[in-house]
Amino acid sequence: MEEASDAASEAAVHEAKFDSEFAASPAQRETPPELEQWLADSWQVGLNASEAHRLALREFDSLQKCGATLPYLKKLYAVLSSRFKMGLSTNDAVAKTFVYAKKQLDPDEVYGMYSTLKSSSRLAMSREEALARAPECVEMGASEREVWLFYEFFDFVADTGLRLNSPSSRPKAMQLASAACEFAKVKEAWDATRNMTMAIDEGCLGSLDGQLRITEEGKLHTAAQFHDFFGSSWLDEWIKSPPAQKVADDGKAYTASQVKRLYSGWLRDLWGGPNWLSRWNAAGFATQKRIAEDGQVYSMGGFAGHYGASWRQKWAEAAVALCEECKAATHS
Repeated sequence: MEEASDAASEAAVHEAKFDSEFAASPAQRETPPELEQWLADSWQVGLNASEAHRLALREFDSLQKCGATLPYLKKLYAVLSSRFKMGLSTNDAVAKTFVYAKKQLDPDEVYGMYSTLKSSSRLAMSREEALARAPECVEMGASEREVWLFYEFFDFVADTGLRLNSPSSRPKAMQLASAACEFAKVKEAWDATRNMTMAIDEGCLGSLDGQLRITEEGKLHTAAQFHDFFGSSWLDEWIKSPPAQKVADDGKAYTASQVKRLYSGWLRDLWGGPNWLSRWNAAGFATQKRIAEDGQVYSMGGFAGHYGASWRQKWAEAAVALCEECKAATHS
């Protein structure tokens, strides 16, 4: 009961912050020499000097607010431009490097998701569609493995009405993986019920124990509470709602599903370390921030005040700034 009381108290503090707006002071608009030099270096990116200067000047302020470091930018660019990976042209790779950096996307996760979506032995999307959907899935927190497992599952379960290579199985697989549902639990529920609607509900609810998302009103709710309140549309509402984040010992903010992937499994159990839920419960909530269309940094409460009923959509579209308690970006 004491742990529940502490959690409720912490949630109340988090929700109180929803109403407080944070606006970052304008950063100095000077061109960082390291960024400009990297963009202009013929052995690295190879833009002409004027274009390198223009991009560095334009992007530096946002990148600084997002906590993007030069080594992180280099890794993103390498994944995007390498002909052995995503194979984009120089200009496209540079443009997407800045876009992905402002979303704090992990380069390896983007490439892994792209490969899964494009592979003829997996989701078999066109290159263009895979390029478009991969960053969306990674940003939503989807695991490439879960996307693939769900896709195979929906393709081969005859009672779903789907058939091999049916396009309907792709969005459903990406939806469930983006919601942080676990294939193993959905499959277990399917084996028990042979009812796909029940299997998805039961499996996803079982997967999301301990996880919290933030409603339009700025309240923290569990998946079970979403299910009770929204009924059959609960999963859509869950996906539209930003996940809560907490700050780990490394000074970075993580969602519950990220912590779960990092600190669960037989290896952690073997060594006797605390499981993911213990680590999650012990950490403090992050005050998340993003960059609005006016270039200023706001908390979720600030976005709600700025955009009204559309704040969640605007939040999803916005660049991810460092959280108030963070020392570094998650993937920088």
